[in-house]
Amino acid sequence: MKLQGGGPSNQNILQVIKWTKPATRHFECNIDASFASQYNKLGIDICIRDELGAFVLARYDQFTPVCSVHIGEAHGLLSVSYFGS
Repeated sequence: MKLQGGGPSNQNILQVIKWTKPATRHFECNIDASFASQYNKLGIDICIRDELGAFVLARYDQFTPVCSVHIGEAHGLLSVSYFGS
């Protein structure tokens, strides 16, 4: 579940997000970026699951300096490309 706030009437909206499995023999990659401006760091969490939802691989990276949300998510996508190396 995801809680979103600050809508037009400043009410919180509860949105249920359901996992959808990928096609057979495919993987799903979830990326999350976190920002710690007091430490000037960006954290990237990556989790890969198979078509059954079973855990396959995870990775955590840190970058400096902290940046915008869009750049942080792009760093996460770039980090996924390093899984094979």
